[in-house]
Amino acid sequence: MITYPKRQEVCVLVEDQVHMAQAVQSAMRTAFPECVVHWFPNLREAQLWLTEWSVLPLRGKLKLSVVDLGLPDGSGVEFIRKVAELSPETMSLVVTIYGEDSFLFEALRAGATGYILKGEGMAHIAAALQKAVAQEPPISPSIARRLLSHFRDIQSQANAEVSLSTRQRETLALLVRGLSISEAAQALGLKPNTIAAYVKVIYQKLQVSNRAQAAREAIRLKLV
Repeated sequence: MITYPKRQEVCVLVEDQVHMAQAVQSAMRTAFPECVVHWFPNLREAQLWLTEWSVLPLRGKLKLSVVDLGLPDGSGVEFIRKVAELSPETMSLVVTIYGEDSFLFEALRAGATGYILKGEGMAHIAAALQKAVAQEPPISPSIARRLLSHFRDIQSQANAEVSLSTRQRETLALLVRGLSISEAAQALGLKPNTIAAYVKVIYQKLQVSNRAQAAREAIRLKLV
């Protein structure tokens, strides 16, 4: 049974490599001197501890969990997901050798708030823990670049999916400026019925139902 001084804050490390665990524990104690640091070499022991901690009547705050993904009895993602469920305010930091997108995005979806690659060295891991002290999500530079690239690709795909003709773009730009259909028709030298037809198509392509929504989507997708 777990016993602590009342309201003692705790940090958790789940890492199966002993030498790495010792180094990370030392860095955690330096970054979070107010915390009791617990180390578990496998998923089963970590989950058992988490279950016991979650029912303690006077449990202290779980401030940080540092988790490897490749554990001998499962994926650290399972522990991250459970921490997010039982203690949503806890910062969960992944420290792993796996830099592939499949590992990265699965961990982020589970609730990880930081992702550090072991290959970048202990000094970088220690610096990441210092960022965690300031509630700054620590992310390896290579991972940050991949995230930016991923979201740029999503944005480009979204832009490609919203394909407007030149006249439709001109009409949308005038709507964003606040012109009425009649005013837009006059500005473009077209009939109001033609502009109304353009607006209908624009709404369908942007998946919106009114002018305000269309303006927000146009700005978000950089269509105007």
